[in-house]
Amino acid sequence: MNEKGLLYYALMGILSALCIAGIITFIKNKGNNYWWRWIYIFGGSYVLFDLFAIVTKIKIWQELLKKMFDTTASYWFVLWGGFSLIGMLVLILGISIFREMCRQNKYNG
Repeated sequence: MNEKGLLYYALMGILSALCIAGIITFIKNKGNNYWWRWIYIFGGSYVLFDLFAIVTKIKIWQELLKKMFDTTASYWFVLWGGFSLIGMLVLILGISIFREMCRQNKYNG
């Protein structure tokens, strides 16, 4: 994280653009949004804040990131296990939503 080159900033720019595009899409489709789409607006907003905090080197955020990536800390497995659990739940939600939409399209079309 301390050595940030062109590739790092290119990836951060792409990620920021995708988050902004997702938020804009959410706002444009405000009347047609399902409850689960709020996950994307909150997630995208968090990622934008995270990228902003990293680029501007907010001291408290830098310290938090160092602690998060300290693999020798006793809390490391719990912390990253929690992130893995959240990722798994989002994957399950995505698969179930995809199946439901496929089922609806099968009956509608």
